Amino acid sequence: MANPPSTNDNLTTPSGSSSLISLSGIAMNWTSEEDESLVRLLDSYSWESCSAVTRYSKIAATFHDKTIRDVAIRSRWIYNKENAKRRKEDHNGLGRARVDNKEIIDMVVASSQVFQPSQVFQPSQHGVDNELLKQNEQCFNQICANYTSLSPTENLDLFCKIRENINSLIKNSNENVSESWKQMPPLREKLNDALFYVLYNAVSPSSNLP
Repeated sequence: MANPPSTNDNLTTPSGSSSLISLSGIAMNWTSEEDESLVRLLDSYSWESCSAVTRYSKIAATFHDKTIRDVAIRSRWIYNKENAKRRKEDHNGLGRARVDNKEIIDMVVASSQVFQPSQVFQPSQHGVDNELLKQNEQCFNQICANYTSLSPTENLDLFCKIRENINSLIKNSNENVSESWKQMPPLREKLNDALFYVLYNAVSPSSNLP
């Protein structure tokens, strides 16, 4: 009876490469450079709204000897390896010392979803507040122009208008803020009206401020 063929015939080793390709067509080994490329590609395609198969297909096209199945299997292997590494770090108390880019992005996205402007101010108040902010922007631009033209004394009325608008914004925010935000502590920084009066009266003593 003939001896069965050796199991070594089931694997072929390409010359000059550490990769092993089985007769089923699956790449058994990946080089470190290929792993790094795969991780970068997975990260770059992670934001695309496409299926996993489409994503793996695009990635496989960048490798000359890898199939879609190779990429899918290796991606799963990398995912499991990273999870095991993180569990080990958490167990050793090192997990919190490392926050990767994805976690940072997740936190930014979550915070932007929590603090939507519509959740802070009532919609009916947005137009008034935006107009006051626009007026202040125009006042500051004019103040800069007055300093350039050596006419700083003309800025007094502009500063008064800015002060008035800021007080209105603060009042509007206190009156129209949502219930959850009413529990927030007051702002630490406030307009220093006493200092403003001293400076204004020193330049224009005959003026009467409201």
